[in-house]
Amino acid sequence: MVAILAGCAARKATPVAVSEYNDDLKSCQALATELTMIDQDIVRLKKEEDKTYQNAFFGAAAVFLYVPALFMDFGTAEREEIAALQERKRHLLVIGVNKKCDFKTEEEKIDKPN
Repeated sequence: MVAILAGCAARKATPVAVSEYNDDLKSCQALATELTMIDQDIVRLKKEEDKTYQNAFFGAAAVFLYVPALFMDFGTAEREEIAALQERKRHLLVIGVNKKCDFKTEEEKIDKPN
């Protein structure tokens, strides 16, 4: 029983570090690549976060139907990780601006079409 309950606990957030010791040494191409990867991670985490909200809704409904909802994850790990990724992205964008890099993230391409 304890093993079942432990398996149902929300996962622990593992946020990225906002800055790394070699960030200033990265080329514009390396910065652009990392920004693209960050954007992809944010999209993936937002999908996971949406599933967490669905679990919360079904969990609340299950209480009224007397159905155990122990298998659902109600954690905030995705939100914490998204916030850390957004901070990292801002940090890298500042470095890119200071280096006068000419790149756009996917969000900027969508917001400001050519």
